[in-house]
Amino acid sequence: MPSDSTNAAIDESALRGAKRVPLTDLPVIDIGPLFGSDRGAKKSVASEIDKAGREVGFLYLRNHGIPDATTEAAFDEARRIFALPLEEKMKTHVKKVRTLTRDYVPMFEVHADKDAKPDFHKAFESALEVAPDDLDHLAGNLLCGPNQWPESLPGFRETVYGYYEALNRL
Repeated sequence: MPSDSTNAAIDESALRGAKRVPLTDLPVIDIGPLFGSDRGAKKSVASEIDKAGREVGFLYLRNHGIPDATTEAAFDEARRIFALPLEEKMKTHVKKVRTLTRDYVPMFEVHADKDAKPDFHKAFESALEVAPDDLDHLAGNLLCGPNQWPESLPGFRETVYGYYEALNRL
């Protein structure tokens, strides 16, 4: 079974190409104007997002409209799933379905850069709920397919997918 150690040593060579950015340099962008009618303000926000994406690669959004309770509940569910024994998490292993972006991904199983070492992260990924008989899924589109949800965590699916829907609306 793959290792799931969160205390694994970080091999600095695995971070080649990564840009180190102090947390204080993380762009904080107020997107509240996007919900208004001022076209100039909307363009300004779009420019800030574009700049952050090009220069840093990450950003923090303020005034996005997603209630704190929704976000906090999703983080609570993340803590619950990652606290499960590895054997339980592996029941929803990403390789159990024919998609690339669904379910539990153990540490070091993702290669975002095929020429670099595996990524130093683990994840539980979900995406748009797609029925098993969806035509795109049946045609072999690796980005379409059903999510797998842990049966041992009541409420996990509803909370995590509710958060996904809130982010998708945003």
